[in-house]
Amino acid sequence: MKKPVNRFAVVLWVLAGFLLVADLLSYVLVPMLTLATTNDPHMRLPVIEASWMSISASLSSCAMLAAFGYIIELIDQIRFNKKNFEE
Repeated sequence: MKKPVNRFAVVLWVLAGFLLVADLLSYVLVPMLTLATTNDPHMRLPVIEASWMSISASLSSCAMLAAFGYIIELIDQIRFNKKNFEE
């Protein structure tokens, strides 16, 4: 008998993927629009630095969501194996 995939883990993986795509799109578009609308050369470096910090923060949050989903799936697999071993 094959163990079904934990639905909560799948929801976390889908949420992580959705957040990753949405964050990357916003971090590509916001600096482009900001840099296109300003003529001040001193504004470019803070925008690029803020973009990099935001990208690294979103990547770590997406990685954590995916890791929590993986941990839940592993714990569910252990529970499933234990239940089948006892029967």
